[in-house]
Amino acid sequence: KVKEGDGQVSLLSGIPGVGKSRLLHELISNIQDEPHLLLRYQCSPYHSQSAFFPIIEQIEQAAQLTALEADAEKIAKLQAYLPQSVNGSKEPLLLIAKLLSISTENSNELSELTAQQIKNRTISTLVDVLLAFSLQRPTLCIFEDAHWLDASTLELLELVISRIGHARVLLIISCRPEFRPTWLAHANITTHSLTRLSQTEVKAMIRDLLKGGSIPQQLVDQIIEKADGVPLYIEELTSSTLSAPL
Repeated sequence: KVKEGDGQVSLLSGIPGVGKSRLLHELISNIQDEPHLLLRYQCSPYHSQSAFFPIIEQIEQAAQLTALEADAEKIAKLQAYLPQSVNGSKEPLLLIAKLLSISTENSNELSELTAQQIKNRTISTLVDVLLAFSLQRPTLCIFEDAHWLDASTLELLELVISRIGHARVLLIISCRPEFRPTWLAHANITTHSLTRLSQTEVKAMIRDLLKGGSIPQQLVDQIIEKADGVPLYIEELTSSTLSAPL
């Protein structure tokens, strides 16, 4: 659907260790040979009050900005990173530079705007950048651990969702079950809730991890009980059992 210009949003929900990150890893691996752009945003429990934290981190990494560079070098890299259609006017570059705390010669051009106006225009510009990227290639946009999103980035996400209906964008948001955004009613949103594995699935996973080997049934039973159907725990407990001295 996305490749045909029918933008989609997928909310991937589940408790810690149930496999959200693994699914994202497998998806990314499976589309390596297809033309696409990957935009990956990692939310942090230590920055849930820091405005646009995952956005700033992603742009700095994608544009390869480093702390020791002069502002002029950062601006040049930022210009090279941003889509040409966005680079056509000064304001988008000024807004994103301000977001990244980069000084520019024309920064006073924003001085007449209020803080709220700057925030609103920055959000709109960031969405414009995403849409411009999607014109070049189908774009996979991933927000991981959205339960730690700051309020400003959450506001940005809401605008992204409202504007990608006819764009080549697949937006995937991974989160814990307690994250319940207000925009779930949009027609292009699907929700995938990952649940604990059944006992049969746990046994099958242990067999796969053993790779033809075996462990006493008593240890298998202990793994099943302690892991409580969570794949990450199954993997860790099985690995530790295999590496334990006889």
